[in-house]
Parts: sequence; C-alpha cells; structure tokens
Amino acid sequence: MAEWTPEAGEYLDGYLHQVAALVRQQGDDAEDIVDGLRDHITREAESSAGAMVTLDMLRKTLAVIGTPEQVAEGEGALAPAPKPDVQQAAQHPQSPPPPSQPPQVIVQQAPRSRTGCWIFAAVALVPLVFLGIPVILGIVAALFAHRQPVPVEPAPVAVMTVEEASEIIDESMDANSPLSVARAFFEALAAADIDAALEMVHPDEREKCRADMEEYLPPIPKDFELEREPSGIGATQFNVKDTPFGVDLKNVDGRWWVTL
Repeated sequence: MAEWTPEAGEYLDGYLHQVAALVRQQGDDAEDIVDGLRDHITREAESSAGAMVTLDMLRKTLAVIGTPEQVAEGEGALAPAPKPDVQQAAQHPQSPPPPSQPPQVIVQQAPRSRTGCWIFAAVALVPLVFLGIPVILGIVAALFAHRQPVPVEPAPVAVMTVEEASEIIDESMDANSPLSVARAFFEALAAADIDAALEMVHPDEREKCRADMEEYLPPIPKDFELEREPSGIGATQFNVKDTPFGVDLKNVDGRWWVTL
C-alpha cells in the first residue's frame, strides 16, 4: 500500500465532499457512492504512483475520472458507455448512396467585342464636357462668394463625481457580473469569512449553505484563478483552477446569485 502526502489526502477529501453534496441534492445515497469512488481513486492513484502518492499524481488521476459535477451526473470516466439502439437501426436502415452522375460539360462563349460602343460614347460626351465646364465653374464661384462662417457652439460636457462613478461601477459588478459575484464568494472563503460568502448566496439557500460551510470549509488558496463553464441562458458555473471546488450561479430578477 502506497503512502499519501498530506496535501494529496486533503485534496481527495475536498473532492469527495463536493461529490457527496451534489449527490445529496439529487436524492441519491451519498455514503455508498463516495465510499466506492474513494476506493476506485485510491487504486488508480496508487497503481500509477508507486510508493508515494503526491498531489500532482492525484490531480492526473482525477483529470481522467472527471470533475465532481461530471461524476455526480454520470458523465465522468466511471459512467457506462451508451449502448447502440438496435431496434432503431433496423427501422431506419441507411439508404444507399445515389448513383454517380456523368460530369456536365460547360461551353463558354467568347465575349463580344464592345469597342465600337465605347468609341460612340466618347464621341457623344466630348461636347457635353466642354459645355458643362463653364457652368460648373460659375456655380462654384457663386457658392464661395456668398459663403459665411457658421458659429459652432461647444457641446455640453457631462460632469460626474468620483463617488457617482464608483457607485455605478459597484452596481454593475454586483448586479450584472457573474464573475464579480463568484470572485467575491471565493475571496470570502479564502479568508474563512462565512458571513461575507453568504452575501453572494441566494437568500432562499443561505441557511443550508451555512450549515455545509460550518461542517466543512473548502481550503481556497488566496491567489486562486477562476475558470468559467457556461451552463445556459441565465446560468453559468465557475471553478477554481487546479482544485475540485466550483459554484453554480443563476440570474434572478437581474441579479446574479450563487446557488446550490
């Protein structure tokens, strides 16, 4: 049996805790699923690591198995492969390819010469050009003779104080930016500030989220980076890079909230 570094053991506990939380939301037996998943991950990591399982080796194993969301939804490496629908294939057999058609031969006609048309047009335009030049020069001279400068008033400039600009930026970040909400949530977790993190959670789910955080607070690094995975209209997901932790966000009444 291989030995595990403390970082690898803590990382695996956080990964399995998030899988258990997602499985409970689906109404499944989280304890049996997590026990079986722990045994599978342990075997895979120790078989490839040798005598010592480090955090990097564990991350490579989890990358093959999938994220907690994929494992909970049955989309990871542990999910069974879909079976082909034999009955549908029998009812809808593939039609044979259409017979090949002989290539069509396109005959291009030589372009007709239009030299005579251009000569006729040039001869007709010469008198018009000489007659029109004096008229054009007269119109231009009349315009410059009666031209007067038109005064231009400067456009009004809107003045905004620093306080007003800060309020607009804060409102935009809080109400319209899911990235700002997710970053504020994980910054509060990194500082172990549960009350600040709950401010980003939807009011209907704060009580349950507080109970989960008091039971287990994810170890979020202070220099974390976020990766976004769109989930559809009005919903998105952010994951902390190189960790098994992530949150779902939904837009409710024009405001983004962290949801369970």
